[in-house]
Amino acid sequence: MGLGLLDRRRRNDLPPLLPARAAIARRPAPAAPQRGDRPRDVRRSHHLDGSRTGDRAGPGGEADASAAWTGSVIRDDAAGLWRMFYTGSRFPSPSDDANIESIVAASSRDLHDWDTASGAALEADPRWYELLGSGTWHEQAWRDPWVVADPRGGWHMLLTARAAEGADERDRGVIGHAVSEDLLRWEARPPLSRPGSGFAHLEVVQWVLVEGRPVVVFSCDAEHLAGERAADGARGGVWAVPAGEIGTEIGVESATLLTDESIYAGRIARSRSGEWVLLGFENVGERGVRRPAVRSAPVAMDDPGSAGVPSG
Repeated sequence: MGLGLLDRRRRNDLPPLLPARAAIARRPAPAAPQRGDRPRDVRRSHHLDGSRTGDRAGPGGEADASAAWTGSVIRDDAAGLWRMFYTGSRFPSPSDDANIESIVAASSRDLHDWDTASGAALEADPRWYELLGSGTWHEQAWRDPWVVADPRGGWHMLLTARAAEGADERDRGVIGHAVSEDLLRWEARPPLSRPGSGFAHLEVVQWVLVEGRPVVVFSCDAEHLAGERAADGARGGVWAVPAGEIGTEIGVESATLLTDESIYAGRIARSRSGEWVLLGFENVGERGVRRPAVRSAPVAMDDPGSAGVPSG
């Protein structure tokens, strides 16, 4: 069984969401920079309703000195806090696209005012993950943290990452993994997927239970497909693959396209009416620039080959 769209049409209405879980905000998650582009050297602080509370420059040594990108928010009942984990980005040189990413943590009692922890909460471990100094990729990929509670205790974080090793340097995209007992101290673990699965990177990874069955959703556009997928001229977009328990291996080599890249950074969410929907951002323009427009379509568990793929 796989995840499929119930309707090939993209719906313009955004259904009300259950408030217990959200992406970093109800606003477009900051997109990864296009090659040759640079983010502004400011860090923006937002309320979860999308209202902007101000800009401030990040000091050069901070993990998010150049930009703050996609992440997730989770409730820490034990501490009585909301915890946000997001991508911190640093461009060491003003004239180079080389980018170092790490995970930054913040906490809030009211989802309004946030306190950012000093330094990075989690960095890529070179035992398993590619670093910028490896010289095999233009960035140190370690972003898009998605935090999930383990029913047996503790927490898991899934990330966009690249493996330290792999026969094809381009085909090293993996789902990074880290664990924590308390949401404060994190330990990197080996990736949950294998390199050589046909993706240079797997962005905005989400592990979610749909109709009681685990599924993983991620995004990869055609430009970043690798191996046989790239050679076959496959389309990119939002992908889905059946999964096991949280923290177990994910066979992304079997992933199928849920929707093409006219929609990107897809997340599965549940409306107040109980309907499961795919939310994503519009990819428009010659360079696939993402604009602040959210689209949704209903989804359900179905036969793997039945996923509708809407056209642009």
